[in-house]
Amino acid sequence: MRMMRATAATVILLSLGALAACMQFGEYAMSSDCESLSDDVVRVVRDELGGGGAVSNMWAGEAGSTQPWCSFTVAVGGGFVDDSSRSAVAELVQQVVDQRSAIVEVTLAYEPDILDVLASSAK
Repeated sequence: MRMMRATAATVILLSLGALAACMQFGEYAMSSDCESLSDDVVRVVRDELGGGGAVSNMWAGEAGSTQPWCSFTVAVGGGFVDDSSRSAVAELVQQVVDQRSAIVEVTLAYEPDILDVLASSAK
């Protein structure tokens, strides 16, 4: 009987350890996927505008039904506020964001304090 208790306790501890490892890996995978998305967005910004694209405020993690699992801001810079290139960038970034199967939120920050917030919804 004593052996069974020790074995049961060991199984429980090992199960908890495995669960913690899975959760840690899941968070790592989400962060890595979010970083990959930010790289894609920065590439679009640089290809279209010839510069800009510093990422800040990146967050990745488990999301609720209406919360994004990945969000970040891309500093684009000034000079595009009234330009048609701003619309083109927003459309291209929206296409990249829409390819994700979960909720994602990307903010394009133009100077001075003008923001385009692009988001996808869960599919």
